[in-house]
Amino acid sequence: MQKRVALFAGELFMDYQSRLYAGLKDAAEKNDVKIDVFTNFGVYATNYLHTRGEINVINVPNLERYDGIIIAPDTLTVEGMYEELYEKIEKECSCPVVCIRTEKEEFYNVLVDDKIAMESIVEHFIKVHGLKKIFYMSGIPNMKDAQIRLEAYKTVMKRHRIPVRESMIYHGNYWTNRAKLCLEHFAEDKDEPEAIVCANDYMALSLYRELNERGKRIPEDIKLSGYDNLMEGQLLTNRLASADVPVEELGRKAIEIMVKLLGKKKNVPKNSFVSAVPVMEGTCGCKSEHDNRLNENAYTSLSFLKDSVHSQLSLSGEFENCETIDDILRNAYNYSSSFGHKDIYICLCDDRDTEDSADLGSYTEKMCLAAVLSKEKGYLRCEEYFDREEILPARYKNEADMISVFPLHFRGHCMGYLAVTIENIERLKEGFILWANGLANYLDKIRMYEKNKELLRYREESNMDSLTGLMNRRGLDHYLQKALDKIDEFGLYIVSVDMDGLKYINDNFGHAEGDFAIKELSIYLRSTQNDRVGCARIGGDEFLIVVLGNEEDTKKICKYLRRKVSRFNMLKRKKYELSFSLGYEKYTPEDGILTCISKADEKMYEEKSGKKNARK
Repeated sequence: MQKRVALFAGELFMDYQSRLYAGLKDAAEKNDVKIDVFTNFGVYATNYLHTRGEINVINVPNLERYDGIIIAPDTLTVEGMYEELYEKIEKECSCPVVCIRTEKEEFYNVLVDDKIAMESIVEHFIKVHGLKKIFYMSGIPNMKDAQIRLEAYKTVMKRHRIPVRESMIYHGNYWTNRAKLCLEHFAEDKDEPEAIVCANDYMALSLYRELNERGKRIPEDIKLSGYDNLMEGQLLTNRLASADVPVEELGRKAIEIMVKLLGKKKNVPKNSFVSAVPVMEGTCGCKSEHDNRLNENAYTSLSFLKDSVHSQLSLSGEFENCETIDDILRNAYNYSSSFGHKDIYICLCDDRDTEDSADLGSYTEKMCLAAVLSKEKGYLRCEEYFDREEILPARYKNEADMISVFPLHFRGHCMGYLAVTIENIERLKEGFILWANGLANYLDKIRMYEKNKELLRYREESNMDSLTGLMNRRGLDHYLQKALDKIDEFGLYIVSVDMDGLKYINDNFGHAEGDFAIKELSIYLRSTQNDRVGCARIGGDEFLIVVLGNEEDTKKICKYLRRKVSRFNMLKRKKYELSFSLGYEKYTPEDGILTCISKADEKMYEEKSGKKNARK
């Protein structure tokens, strides 16, 4: 039976992660292992709601359903993400867990032998270039690989009897935003560095830029090295000296170890290693061999980035014109062709559940597959509900060998996730991040738009009489408040309308016929409405008309209503006569609106009494 493994690796589109993915995928196919990848976009906004949305992807799967777990902890860069994942694993798992590149005593580990490679780099500066003033920019202090690399630096310096002072070591964060602080720290030492050895390439590249801005020539004035051999470092005029980590091999070895563990093999070592290879040329002072293929790759990446930015700007313009979720998803499909995917499954939280669950940042137990954006089949609009722990409906999941799940969230609203089957991991770069963020942004806007429409509809319904479609008393109050604000521009008249003989119709022809008569009269009342005339049903057979205008306008409305009712009686020939009485009064601020309504009622009742007297 095919084994199912969950992989947790952040920012799958980064160079290291994409190479790791390639190695894992290759080994998984050879060993008949199915991998579900749970990843995220990283911290590109610092607010808590964004951070929460990124971490939340770890809560998509039910880990009890998996035969094994693989983690790349050093890629889970969102603060607190690994700690929450660890708690989830402890709570839900009894299966084997393999860690990649970060040693965790409670798990099995696939590690890089950082000690030998880092020692070789420091030895190179001492033996080949004769340097002694070698400073060190370390990684995150509590990470084991950072500790091992730092210790390797200290070991070589001690071996050559070169003193290391605290001011010669700066603890960075493996990222690009600490270069100035690092150089300020080094400036406190009595010596200027002849070389700076960095625990990874990102920190080394940030120092390269900062030193250039300060007028320092590399490697003439100061030599520099990194670790990881990223493409960005290889593109410098003088290539960044580094150590090449066989990342694909890390992925392959992790799968091999997992297969042994699942096969109940004995004596599987807790720690397995791959060796990094120093690449000492360029910024270390050695000759740099230029590879034209790197230029081609750089050109392709730059072109792709420019196209992605332009494409996403265009997509934002298209999104602005969308009014429904279907509009959003169709436009998202139209701009999704360049991401190296086979299919993108857009899975949204079940809006049939209570809204509270999604608003609190949690995925619903049931998910809705809203659309499939397929390279082969095009845009497929769906509405298929499934259990979240299955990741996708069965018929789609069975077709996919490796599914990568990305969170879909905006402003604290957990909307769902993207499940992606990837054909070319190298194309899943900046454009995909921009596209996914835009999709989440505008899905959130549509959600708010639809909520506002529901609110407006609710308000209309709460102000409306359900039988006639006219305003009810609450609606009349709101309307009168607005009308009174306009009396300086227009006069205001109140018309009181009362239906004649409703009790007779109900008693002799039934209440359904009585309702019909009320609705028929209401149709004529509604037809008088415009931006200066409003009508309301204020009782069973009682109505009010508010007219912003003069007496002549009011008389025209009254005459129109009498004509419509007379025509009804002539054409329909009911066994009863549809009839009403009315009276109107001009509003004056001195008397107030209640007095005005009361006087209109009095005139209406005078007409009604006159009709009764005439029938005697």
